[in-house]
Amino acid sequence: MNQAPSPPSGTGQGQGGETASHVVSLGVAMARLTVPVLLLAFLAATPARGAEPERESDFWPSILDPGRREFEVAMEKGLDLLDKAKRVAAEPLRSRVLQDALAAFREATRHSPNNYRGWYQSAVVLTALDRTKEAIASYRRARALGPEDREVLYRIAFELGIAYSKTGAFEKAVLEYDRADGALAGITRGRDVRGGRSTVHGNAAEALMALGRLDEAIQRYRESLSYNPGNNLVRYGLAVAYDRDEQISKAQQEMRTVLAVDPDMRELQSDNVFFIPEGDIHYYFALGRQSRGDLEEAKKQWQLFLQKLPGSQWAPRARAHLAALGVAPDGQQHRKGRLAPVPKPVGGNEQASARDRAAVRSRLSSYLYRIRGCYRTELRKQPTLAGELRLVITVRKNGRPEGVRIARSTLHRPTMQRCVVNVVKGIYFSRPVSGRPVRVEYPMKFQP
Repeated sequence: MNQAPSPPSGTGQGQGGETASHVVSLGVAMARLTVPVLLLAFLAATPARGAEPERESDFWPSILDPGRREFEVAMEKGLDLLDKAKRVAAEPLRSRVLQDALAAFREATRHSPNNYRGWYQSAVVLTALDRTKEAIASYRRARALGPEDREVLYRIAFELGIAYSKTGAFEKAVLEYDRADGALAGITRGRDVRGGRSTVHGNAAEALMALGRLDEAIQRYRESLSYNPGNNLVRYGLAVAYDRDEQISKAQQEMRTVLAVDPDMRELQSDNVFFIPEGDIHYYFALGRQSRGDLEEAKKQWQLFLQKLPGSQWAPRARAHLAALGVAPDGQQHRKGRLAPVPKPVGGNEQASARDRAAVRSRLSSYLYRIRGCYRTELRKQPTLAGELRLVITVRKNGRPEGVRIARSTLHRPTMQRCVVNVVKGIYFSRPVSGRPVRVEYPMKFQP
């Protein structure tokens, strides 16, 4: 379940050993800005008879960018058509208007191919026409032309996150949402930044859940709610993530909280919400009905989910819910039973300690986006900042970090080191299954 943007206005890491390096990159590619070269020699021509001389204010721009006038005319035509399409609900008239707008924006790019605006607006229309792969290419071309406006960079990254989600490229979607969050962090006026960041983190959480990375998804949902506690769509997602992670009581608590303000689950059916895959909406409906005590409707929704998505990674959870409600996967009624969590495997102390260290590293990796925020802040002061940092973390038996320190750093930025340490100190880790404190070294490499 993803929150789509409002209508357009017209304008790593690998799982390795103890010493594996974790690359923390900004992810925002700063393209070279192409500046046209002014030739000192040019031909002077006498205006034709009756022709109006070019205004002095337009003279130099027309020399630097010969297609500028035609570009602006085409852009204005395209924006008018795009505005018209927003007022037309009936098909196929709306599609024809959008096609005309696309033709105008493409004409603009022919006249001025190095102006990002034509490519960006083309992508907006391609998105509206559900030509997602073409829209991705156009958004990427717009960004490569180097717009400096953070609002534009945010919008491109956010739209790419949605587009990649629609194509199932969820890893790329998460990276784009991180870029969008980074752009929003630099916007200080003219926008509801906290609301925007809530939506960005919520959508990133959806992509992470689609990848099966529930621990990271839950953290992103929480981050989203820290910016906007009233984001009901995010609370729905958090409830589902808890349920899929078999944290049943937390799932029911979150679902009851959101149902108190949206009892008919209407927000899940908004025009600005979409599900990838579409049948996933029945999981949300089923969990909501079950949490509210409407068990017959819950059974129906669980069965619809399994009917539409029988191969889903979450199908076993749906079957477990049906079994708890007294329904077997074949639809036969059975005696109701409790929904029991999957038992955790038990091994020797050495094996348990290895699992504990892996769990700590996995949890740390879900916070890399916040560590990137520490790095971004320092890059504004020192754009060439790069280097390595090695963290040492000791996690107590209750899951809280007992000690967090920098073992080695080539960054030589005390403020950044403090920022990273504070991020890690605020993490809640899983309780070690070995029953003993866990010590982990976590190296990271930073590069612009």
